[in-house]
Amino acid sequence: MRTIEASRADRNDIYKSTINEKTYLSIQGKGRDEKDESVLISDYLLGLINEYLEKRNDKFEPLFIEHSKNRNGGRLTTSTISKAIKKLLKLIGINQKEITAHSLRHTFATAAKELGISLEELQARLRHKSGDTTQRYNHYDERENSVVELKVEEAIRNHVKK
Repeated sequence: MRTIEASRADRNDIYKSTINEKTYLSIQGKGRDEKDESVLISDYLLGLINEYLEKRNDKFEPLFIEHSKNRNGGRLTTSTISKAIKKLLKLIGINQKEITAHSLRHTFATAAKELGISLEELQARLRHKSGDTTQRYNHYDERENSVVELKVEEAIRNHVKK
């Protein structure tokens, strides 16, 4: 999910599908006016969300809220979410400026691509409007199957022999 999607999420956006009995979160995607998309929530993640809500012990509508004195119960902002993720990344030893909350989407996409997920399926999961946006992950396949370095080395070795 994008940080904006997490920020906009409400408690009542979590639902169980009557078709496949899986749990989903309705989301208002980037550039959208309505919550017209959904993301799958694993049983493990649902358990964590339920534990969080139980510990909160409140009736606030937002799924994720501020707990500070000034904004207690207010919806988490994208900035607050980003800072929290940066803090968690630091805890596991990742402290690079360029690694952000949004980087986790790229990590997901890269891992999915490496597992053989098609670009069309990846586009659907990332909720990209344009396939061109998802195409950037194609370079991982091309990179893995490339022998450019070997060809350059061979050309250098052949040149040195002459």
